Amino acid sequence: MAYITCSAQVLSNADSVVVVTVPGQLSYAHFSHDGTLFVTGGHDTAVRIWDFRTLAQVGGYTLVNGGATSHAEFLPGGNDLLISRGDSVLRWNWHEQKTVWVKPGHYATASADGAVLIIVGSDNQYSVADPATGNVQRSFGVYSSTFVIPRLHLTQSGDRLLAGGPGSGYVLYDVTSGSVLDSFNLEAQGASVRNARFAGGEDRILFASRTPTLLGIAADDTLLKIADQGQTDDADMSPTGEYIATLSLFKQVRLWNAKTGALVKELGTQGLPGYSLIFSPDGRFVLSSSLDHSVRIWPVPTISAVETAPRATVGDVPLAAYPDPASDQIVAHYSMSASGAMHLALLNSLGVQVLSVEHAAEEAGTHQAVLDTRALPSGVYFLRLRASGHETTRTVRVQH
Repeated sequence: MAYITCSAQVLSNADSVVVVTVPGQLSYAHFSHDGTLFVTGGHDTAVRIWDFRTLAQVGGYTLVNGGATSHAEFLPGGNDLLISRGDSVLRWNWHEQKTVWVKPGHYATASADGAVLIIVGSDNQYSVADPATGNVQRSFGVYSSTFVIPRLHLTQSGDRLLAGGPGSGYVLYDVTSGSVLDSFNLEAQGASVRNARFAGGEDRILFASRTPTLLGIAADDTLLKIADQGQTDDADMSPTGEYIATLSLFKQVRLWNAKTGALVKELGTQGLPGYSLIFSPDGRFVLSSSLDHSVRIWPVPTISAVETAPRATVGDVPLAAYPDPASDQIVAHYSMSASGAMHLALLNSLGVQVLSVEHAAEEAGTHQAVLDTRALPSGVYFLRLRASGHETTRTVRVQH
């Protein structure tokens, strides 16, 4: 995989990732609604605007008195940014380099059609404001998370608000009435949810957690759980609903089948962890930010170019391993047809077990386990899964 800095030509190469170096450590990167621009910022005083075609910086905003910008997003049309500065929020016209309005508050977000603006005020209430003036019209609810940066997501029309943050769970509000429609506390199940957003329309929510979860809102149905990631810092569904992309705490960016939860492709890794990952509006790219002073643009493979690992199947137990050959770790992706004990072992060429993972009780469904191969010599190994009354073995390679 090629790593290229600021090269527009790479955007048509499905085998390459573009790395754009940015002066500050990033905590967010977002596209304009038409996908022609993207904005970056986070841990320094500057918000930067980039042309997605040329990857040239075309504009920006700088805090004159220091501090950091916790969030910035484009308003429809792409001429104005909604910027959150911690103690105030503002609408900034980057073409004319002027402030349209500024209001006290911690954080702000707008609906995709630009008709609804939500501001987390200094009193931590959610306020519905006029996008043209920033003037508050009414308030409801209270942001109660211990996380510094709120996570707010509106439906496209702005009629519902999903709000929360790590440690507090998420609440779904009716924006018109301010009433609570539902609440989701995956934290009670031991899952640290780093972000949550509407996915594949407005009737599903995708939770970025240890086990990324797609939930149907109407009946609180769990539609999909993706195999154990250790911790996912962000996740997004492609506009077509075909893929889910995840960004893990371990700096890995992955692409998954949104219907089956199967791993489609290891897109690659970042230099340091990041907090933000999002599909382009046309679904052809994934944009991720990193604390290593970079934003990465990952091409999404076409159906014909999708790389899927070979699967060995005995009975109802499929087993796949990525990458192959492996260097630092082997990620085993497997499915349990029924709940029960699971034993995963890595055997050397003599049949001696060198690594293993064992669970006395595991639920039916798709799971993932990671084997640390850094201390193993290069060579051919056998990955063996015993689960659901079946045994599956496949060959894997370790190469340092």
